[in-house]
Amino acid sequence: MIGFLRIVGVLNAAVWFGAAIFYNFLIAPLFSNTEILSALGWSYSGWVAQFAMAKYFQLSLWCAGIALLHLVAECVYLGRPLSRFHLFLLAGLLCATLVGGFWLQPYLNKLHITRYHKSSTPQMSQTAARQFAAWNGVTQFLDYLSLAGIMIYLWQVTGLNQQTRFGSKFRS
Repeated sequence: MIGFLRIVGVLNAAVWFGAAIFYNFLIAPLFSNTEILSALGWSYSGWVAQFAMAKYFQLSLWCAGIALLHLVAECVYLGRPLSRFHLFLLAGLLCATLVGGFWLQPYLNKLHITRYHKSSTPQMSQTAARQFAAWNGVTQFLDYLSLAGIMIYLWQVTGLNQQTRFGSKFRS
């Protein structure tokens, strides 16, 4: 059972980290690429980007939930005390995912619709475009901050921070 818990924890952290890397460095910048914009236009490119962002936040929410369950399962099954660092790290990542998925992403979607809707006045479109740019920057900052936290979590789960069996000093 110990091996199974370790595999689940490492696999979940690896999927979460890989998805964060893939989304932040490959998918998100793709929709502001000039070739994509010329093929789809700003409005359709933005709608596809909003859909990809929603799916990314869903995956992050699942991974954060599995990570919290894994932490509790390790504490219960192995009899380890609950690590405050891990708990606060995972709680912070879960909060960032909840804020991004249930508040920022729908708000960005609303601003995008306002910006490109046929009944929007030019003033409404300009205001929505400015607000969208600002809140999109907040979302990107939150994504990169979460990426750093996920990387720390992956480092902790894999056990790469632990000392070797014989200690860290070399004896001759």
